[in-house]
Amino acid sequence: SPADPAEGDAVQVQAAVSNVGDANATSVLLEFYDGPPAGGVLIGTRTIPYIPPGQSRVESLTWTAQAGEHEIHVLVNASDTEQGNDLASASISVLPDLAVAQVSVPAAHLEEGQQAAITALVENVGKAAANHVIVKFYTASEYIGHSVVSLGLAGSALLTVNWTPPVGHHQVYVSADAGNQHKEMSEANNLGSGTIVVL
Repeated sequence: SPADPAEGDAVQVQAAVSNVGDANATSVLLEFYDGPPAGGVLIGTRTIPYIPPGQSRVESLTWTAQAGEHEIHVLVNASDTEQGNDLASASISVLPDLAVAQVSVPAAHLEEGQQAAITALVENVGKAAANHVIVKFYTASEYIGHSVVSLGLAGSALLTVNWTPPVGHHQVYVSADAGNQHKEMSEANNLGSGTIVVL
């Protein structure tokens, strides 16, 4: 806990260990890993002094949440007759979520040759920072421009590009993380749009 941590949060990782055998279990060593024990990072260890037959004990440690997708494993290092039940795991995702919250374009019709300022509000509504985020401005047929920003937790950026559109109706799109370089909580909010009319 918490079940949905942000980057830097203190996460309490708990493991309940049951003695399903017929003899007392003593000095039961628990090893906590970020990733599989064979190649993961050891987070810490705990020792349970004594577990009677048919009983359980709970141990925990604190892990500082890091950006990325994690599989936290707990390995019970004990001498018993059944080794297949000595490992358990849980998944924790600590990811950014990049959203185009608003796209602003000129409200009035433009005359041919007039320049349009296109402004986008991009936010990070996720649980981890995101660096080198490419924000692309474009239409169905034309690349307009892009910006590169870094957004911390709850960070936002107001970005503007200028464009001289030709005569016609133009649907202008703004895409956050246009290169899909960041694994996110959701990709559904990466796109915003606005309409520019040139007479």
